[in-house]
Amino acid sequence: MKQELDFMALVCKCLGLNTRLIEDLEIEFDVTVSEEAMEDALEHFKTWRRPEDMQTMIVRHIFQTVVNRYKDRLDEKKFVFHTHEPYLEYDGQRIWRYQNLDAIIREQKEVEQWEAQKNAPREFHLTDEDKKILLDWGNTEEDLDQIELEANVCVFTQLYKSKSERPITRDEAIKLLGRREFLSGIDRAAFHWTAERRNGNKRVSFDSGFVGRHINRVVY
Repeated sequence: MKQELDFMALVCKCLGLNTRLIEDLEIEFDVTVSEEAMEDALEHFKTWRRPEDMQTMIVRHIFQTVVNRYKDRLDEKKFVFHTHEPYLEYDGQRIWRYQNLDAIIREQKEVEQWEAQKNAPREFHLTDEDKKILLDWGNTEEDLDQIELEANVCVFTQLYKSKSERPITRDEAIKLLGRREFLSGIDRAAFHWTAERRNGNKRVSFDSGFVGRHINRVVY
């Protein structure tokens, strides 16, 4: 079997196919060109005598294998093959490696989680005074909803110099830091994943409890 494939590869090389390009695509997308695909390409050549068609068929086989791998998680109609350059496109975005598709799947899940969290009941609500402070810091009205959501899902931890950290509740974090410093930490975490705030020797870390957020312009 290996000898047959090696022979086919040699034939392709003799016909002027860019075998290095095909090998690079195999590595890039973690695909092995099947014996059947190679035989189909050679049969095509026997009929039409066009080496460039063989390369196109093999490239399409690689891209179709990738699509088949992801079609249960991504919209198959959004894939576009560019066989001459060649490259694979999804929803207008060039895919450089198969990991890019994994990243797109993660982003889709983040958006779904974000929407679910946005619409879930909230235990904590920003007061009018909270909103005034946050707006004074440069946030927009639109930002306030994301900050309030963060306050409902954020994970709080009290930090110590000489002993292990301790998970705490939102109310404990407010008590330790004071309302204003708490708002500063939650504002940061809502748009930058994490934050740490202190009040004297009391330190609290903020670890964002949601994904799919927008990046804020304001940095504290």
